[in-house]
Amino acid sequence: MDIDINYELEKVGWSKCELKIEKQSLEMTDISYLSDALWDLVNSYNCLLKGENTKDVFFAGEPTGYSWIFEKLDTDRITIKIFLNTWDEELEIHRDKVLLESECLIIDFGQALYQCLEEILKTYGLDEYKKVCGEYEFPFFEYRELKDLLDNLKFVR
Repeated sequence: MDIDINYELEKVGWSKCELKIEKQSLEMTDISYLSDALWDLVNSYNCLLKGENTKDVFFAGEPTGYSWIFEKLDTDRITIKIFLNTWDEELEIHRDKVLLESECLIIDFGQALYQCLEEILKTYGLDEYKKVCGEYEFPFFEYRELKDLLDNLKFVR
């Protein structure tokens, strides 16, 4: 399955992420420093590989944001739903609109995520990533863990 994840740092504290799954494509812009979006994405995905069945990911944005929901269908397949969030007066998050919904092989998404992380490291390195992200460091431990989990998944299959 054709999956591509492109995560780019923009100005200090801001990023964008584009996800392509087969013929669907979604560009998430104005991802802000209010959440450690890349860490949340990698950590949540790793939790799926370690046995959890459902994980949420949050990309804070201004004035909106994005919620991802990963759900395992079986040992090989997951569904991914991404919602546009809005906030009410009490700052409660509302998932207003489904922007992307797709099913894919768990290993295909993992390999695309790993390639995305490799590209980020190649483009920015650890020091530059931290400078542009502000308070967040590159999720290096989660990146290494993802590689190990994917290697194990390939070995088991």
